[in-house]
Amino acid sequence: MLKPLGFCLIALMSLMIIGDLSQTFDDFVEKNASLVSIFWYYMALIPSVLKWIVPISILFSTLYTLLTLSRRSEIIALQAGGMSPVATGSAILLFIIMAWPAAKSEASRKRILDEMGTDGKKQDVARNIVFVDTTQNFVWHIKALNEKTQQAQDIDVLVRNENKEDEVKFVAREAEYNGEHWRLRQGRKFEFNDNNEVVSQKAFELLDATDLKTSPVTLAFVQADPEALTISQLVQFNSEASYLPEAQLAQYRTQFHYLIAFPASIFVLMLFALAMGLPTDRRTGAAAGVFNAIFLLLAFIFVMEFFLAMGR
Repeated sequence: MLKPLGFCLIALMSLMIIGDLSQTFDDFVEKNASLVSIFWYYMALIPSVLKWIVPISILFSTLYTLLTLSRRSEIIALQAGGMSPVATGSAILLFIIMAWPAAKSEASRKRILDEMGTDGKKQDVARNIVFVDTTQNFVWHIKALNEKTQQAQDIDVLVRNENKEDEVKFVAREAEYNGEHWRLRQGRKFEFNDNNEVVSQKAFELLDATDLKTSPVTLAFVQADPEALTISQLVQFNSEASYLPEAQLAQYRTQFHYLIAFPASIFVLMLFALAMGLPTDRRTGAAAGVFNAIFLLLAFIFVMEFFLAMGR
């Protein structure tokens, strides 16, 4: 089975890379990209490609193996040797790929493409964050946020009451999260009346904003594409941001369950391949098996995308 599996993986991956190259070749030329940069760009592409082609390759390689054994009347060899180790190993590999490399693939490719023709310095900073916290009636604007150092630059937080009327506004050049709340530096505090007019303002060098408790993780991830988050980041975000409305958390929770469940599709597709790969008529069995496999893949993709959309 490993020969057709390897052939399917290489063939499908080559098609995906060629298709992507046809779209990004102009960008490579425009940025005068080096061969090394292009190499790392497609190394970053591989995990996101594997996420899709591993189940498809398992389906067709299983089907090919069964049809070959059936044509030679060697199905008993399959019963003696079994195929579960291949399926189990592939499912574990797919889970590992989806849990981290595939999620970071798109962001890595975008970063590499942006760095082509520059000094290539990597900056792990989220920029231009806008977050409306409907549960606490806070509106956040952050120009730059470093999740690792838990520091922010040019932060603007508007506090509203239950009637969506402005009460207090914090503006600071720098801010730091101490694990419980934000500490603001070099800023001003504005207070509003019932007509949303500023009635007082006070400058400060350092202010402990004990009411501002939203963590950098929540701020950084809440506007991120759920597909760009690893499974550990999704677990952390779903735990820390559990107070957010259900509608806002739905896409992140759906993505978490998708990462857990999708690797099991290998076993499901293999069971279908077992049924399609044991034809009673050896003359038409191969063609019918491949024909059914194509329709099976279309149905599989449609059902998966449909319920993902429903969950989100």
